[in-house]
Amino acid sequence: MDRILRLVARTALAGIFIDSGLRIVRTPNPPEAERAAKELPIEVPRLDLVARGQAAVQLAGGVALGIGLFPEISAGALALTLFPVTYVGHPYWKLEDPMQRRQQRSHFLKNLGLFGGLLYVATDARRHRRAAG
Repeated sequence: MDRILRLVARTALAGIFIDSGLRIVRTPNPPEAERAAKELPIEVPRLDLVARGQAAVQLAGGVALGIGLFPEISAGALALTLFPVTYVGHPYWKLEDPMQRRQQRSHFLKNLGLFGGLLYVATDARRHRRAAG
C-alpha cells in the first residue's frame, strides 16, 4: 500500500511539470516568459533557448519523477526550475492592484508548496533506499 501511495503522490506532483514542459515545447517563447525576462538583472538574448531548456528539464524531470526513475535527482532538478519561475514570474510584492497581488501571491505560494513537496520526495527517496538496504 505504501508503494502505491508513493506512486500516486509522485505522479500527482509530476503532473504540473509535465504539462508545463509540453506547453513550452509547443510555444517556446510564451508571453509570460517575455514579461518575466524583463525582470531579470541580465538581458537574455535567446529567450526561446532558455524556455526550451526549462521545458526539457520539466518534461524529462516530470516523467522521471512520475515513474520513480531517480526520484531524488528528478525532484532536485524540478525544484531548481522553480527558483527563477517563482521569483521572476510571480513578484506579488511589486504589484499595487489588490486582485493581481492576491493572484500572484497565490501562485508564489503554490510554487513554494511544490518546492517543499519536491524536497520531501528527494529526501524521502534517500531515506527509503537506506532503510531497504
